[in-house]
Amino acid sequence: MSENKLSSIFTLKQAKGLGFSIKQIKSGVSDGTFLRVGHGLYINSDSDIPAEDIDFFVACKKFGEDSFIGGLSALFYYGLIDSPPQQIWVVVEHTKRTVEKKYKLIRTRKKYEWGIIQKEYFRICNVNRAVVDAFRYSSKIGLRTAFAVAVRAISDNMTTVSEILKIAEKLECEKMMKKQIDTVIGMLEA
Repeated sequence: MSENKLSSIFTLKQAKGLGFSIKQIKSGVSDGTFLRVGHGLYINSDSDIPAEDIDFFVACKKFGEDSFIGGLSALFYYGLIDSPPQQIWVVVEHTKRTVEKKYKLIRTRKKYEWGIIQKEYFRICNVNRAVVDAFRYSSKIGLRTAFAVAVRAISDNMTTVSEILKIAEKLECEKMMKKQIDTVIGMLEA
């Protein structure tokens, strides 16, 4: 079998469908042709996937097509916080669970498709939603971090107060956000 029949990212099931045996896949992992990046998930070592995107891709693949990168991971991706989080933060349906320490799940009952960007290999919230979610999930992220992120995003011209309030309205949390935005404006003027 030729490795070029496999896409750059593939599952064990897809490989079997193309006629690859488990032995061939394991052999490919041993000789470095394939990289195992998750349970039943592999990447061709010669693929052009940027290394920084692999973990995000695997997380979105693992938790389903409705999941997306959010929380501290999105804030770090946009350069709004300086140090990378110890876990990959993924927004998922409330029924999803994991025991893997690699992931921090933000489980939600309401699905909002507002402010989510489809990148080539994964989904991630945009800057405006990342700021609003920092306040929505401030019990997990920290209120001080949420304020710092909002101030940094606005002062670096990544977004505006009105854009943040628009996405907050679409996410049905404009009341909470309006309470916080006065403090953000005060911090910007100081």
